[in-house]
Amino acid sequence: MHTQRYGFWGYLILIIGLAGICALLIIINQDVLIKSGVSARLIWGIWAGLFSLFLLGVVCSPFWWIRKQRKAQFIYRPKNSAENDQPVSSPSEDILTDLSSNIRLRYGPFWRRKVRLLLVTGEPEEAEAIAPGLTGQHWLEGDHTVLIYGGRPTAEPDVTLLTALKKLRRSRPLDGIIWPLTEEQSRQTAQLDKGWRELINGGKRLGFQAPL
Repeated sequence: MHTQRYGFWGYLILIIGLAGICALLIIINQDVLIKSGVSARLIWGIWAGLFSLFLLGVVCSPFWWIRKQRKAQFIYRPKNSAENDQPVSSPSEDILTDLSSNIRLRYGPFWRRKVRLLLVTGEPEEAEAIAPGLTGQHWLEGDHTVLIYGGRPTAEPDVTLLTALKKLRRSRPLDGIIWPLTEEQSRQTAQLDKGWRELINGGKRLGFQAPL
């Protein structure tokens, strides 16, 4: 999924607009300020320094965000067949806190009304097939949609993940659950039943049953 930097352009336009308004106010009130003992050179120096700092912060923010994203990633190590029912690494509370900061920066303080949160549960291979990089990064964001990897559906519910999801958006923790399956997996009734039961258990722990 390709991320879009809505925040960067929004803040850039806002700062340029504020700089223009402040410059206009300075020009209009320049005589009054000079009579008050403030030199024009000092006024324009403060104006230039202040908005230069703002612009520098906006220009550097995408590089800061990329560096932060890289720190949040860690290598996924596959497990052998004897450990298939053990939960694989899932997003920790710290990672979802980073996710919250990211989407708040992109969509503003009211992001909860603008962004869909979808939990992807399934074998790592199937999850990677529909969203490359998801199992390693644990979440992907783009086009007002966030995919969060929740591990194998047949494993015990990840309490840490469910607790973090409730903190992320309390009223509606998830908008839906995606469970990618191969044709062979879709015929394994026993595994499907077990996975379905664990999803129900996870919904009870979450306090919200998201549509599958």
